[in-house]
Amino acid sequence: ITAATTCDITLSATGMQNKAELNLAEGKLEGTNEGGITLRNVSIDANGEAVVYVALFPGQVTSKMTAVVTMADGKMTTGQLGTFDSFTFVANTLYTAAWTFSTPEEPKPTYTLEATSPAAIEYNETTAGDYTVTSYATIGSTTMPVAWEVTKYEYSDDGGTTWNDGKPSWFSSLSLTSGSGSTDGENGTATVTAAELIEVNPVNILLKNAAAKSNYDLSQGGETANCYVISAPGTYKIPLIYGNARNADGSANTVCFNNTSPYVNYKGTAITNMWLKTDGTPTSGSLVWKDVSTDIVSNLAVSGDYLTFSVSADAIKQGNAVVAVKDDAGQIMWSWHLWFTESEALSTISFNHDDGETEHFTRDNLGFAYDTYRKTSYVVPRRVRVTVTQAGSSQTAQFQIIQNPGAFSTFHDTKYQFGRKDAFSGSTTGAPTVVSQKTTYQNTILNPGNFYAYRYGDWCSTQYNNAWAVGNSDDHIDVSTSAIVKSVYDPCPAGFKMCGSIAFTCISYDNYTWYPGQGCIVTDSSNGITGFLFFPASGYLYARDGKLGGVGSAGRIWTAIPFSFASGYLMGLISTSPSRQDNYIRAAGFSVRPVKNN
Repeated sequence: ITAATTCDITLSATGMQNKAELNLAEGKLEGTNEGGITLRNVSIDANGEAVVYVALFPGQVTSKMTAVVTMADGKMTTGQLGTFDSFTFVANTLYTAAWTFSTPEEPKPTYTLEATSPAAIEYNETTAGDYTVTSYATIGSTTMPVAWEVTKYEYSDDGGTTWNDGKPSWFSSLSLTSGSGSTDGENGTATVTAAELIEVNPVNILLKNAAAKSNYDLSQGGETANCYVISAPGTYKIPLIYGNARNADGSANTVCFNNTSPYVNYKGTAITNMWLKTDGTPTSGSLVWKDVSTDIVSNLAVSGDYLTFSVSADAIKQGNAVVAVKDDAGQIMWSWHLWFTESEALSTISFNHDDGETEHFTRDNLGFAYDTYRKTSYVVPRRVRVTVTQAGSSQTAQFQIIQNPGAFSTFHDTKYQFGRKDAFSGSTTGAPTVVSQKTTYQNTILNPGNFYAYRYGDWCSTQYNNAWAVGNSDDHIDVSTSAIVKSVYDPCPAGFKMCGSIAFTCISYDNYTWYPGQGCIVTDSSNGITGFLFFPASGYLYARDGKLGGVGSAGRIWTAIPFSFASGYLMGLISTSPSRQDNYIRAAGFSVRPVKNN
């Protein structure tokens, strides 16, 4: 055959049994299993010949027998032997025959080698699914398994753009590094190390590295608001103007406060001028609350017509604070929500309604901030590429073990009682002072850190139709965002406002995907570009006691429209589908998603 010392010989024929029990009493075979017989490591003598003895039973083999010889180096040859159908079977007698098999003219085998990668695994998984290696050869009409083995490892940290030789530290082992071959494939599993998550909030990095501002007017001399976004360290000032009472051109926005019920100042009287100094003497500044661990706001003071303060690079981080200005008697005249985050938080994503109106939602809920943000050190899937080589043919195939990057975060946003301008932290840090009684709008201005708990309806002791949308009453069920006129109490930043009661009807059961513990993703391609909105399951503040609940499992977002004197319209987040026009009592603390002002 060749100069090799051993070979494997496979014998096959029609009707051949490779396993059976002989019933001598009845002269028949029982428990048979049809198929060829492979003899492993058959010795080859000095003449290059192998002698094989096989016991067979007359009548079971009805065709010539085929022998396939596989040498130690993987090369193959085949030939045919005679038949047994000339023998006569006699019970209790064993017949034997022997042949010397010499090499005929060698046909060329066709080799097949395939490798299939398992599905990518997540950063915290340690075992990949099955990888599969299929290795065989076809010679004549016979298919034979061919041995294979792993011959090379490579790894990539850039998603497969470049490769390095060897195994990376995070890769442990393969359960199968060689095989005898199979037409059905041989399976193995890979073991890897779970990736470590590193605490690194990318927003914090952006804020700290941003160029510092100096004596920066947060209103830029134009439109004022009850909320200002700060995206860099520095020194800042806020004009001492009632909330949204100044337009972008510097004129008074009298529309937002021209209704004395309920638009009142800290003395409980009508707001008649946009400047706070009309109703008292602004004297000092104070911090009402913050939900970050650092002294994020310092040096609060009144300077002329401004409340001034500092934000140091060491202290700035994503989060929220409320600052206030006091009069000469120490009473709070007005307060403002400071949202420390990247400016991209106010970038807009547009969603279309069936009626043709477009909603321009901000990217984030008002006051959104990460409490923790941990992610893997790699940002694209890391990979190991494995090369397998087939014996005899030297063909190669490859499969990959892929581990995705990952991140884990917890987050919160600010919460609002219906109709109030005052932000409350949705985190356990900076929790509000809970007062279990109804109150007035005057008292909320004097005490912006107080959450007035009331389990049966409105937190306000006087009935008002609405304080967020000027002129809208409780009988407006389907109100578009374009119809909303922003009031002096609207909590949104300049250029944005509370949305109408139909704003969230652009969300359907088809474009809503819930992610357990996180919230939902809503997609839309009606504008030609597929966009998405993330609504966090950031929970809510219970109306009865102001405590935080539902984090990771639910969330609710107010609209500007009341449902009744005791409740308001909202969008509810649940795991199965959104409640697009739900309602709840006004004393509860829910999230706000600003929309672009028209």
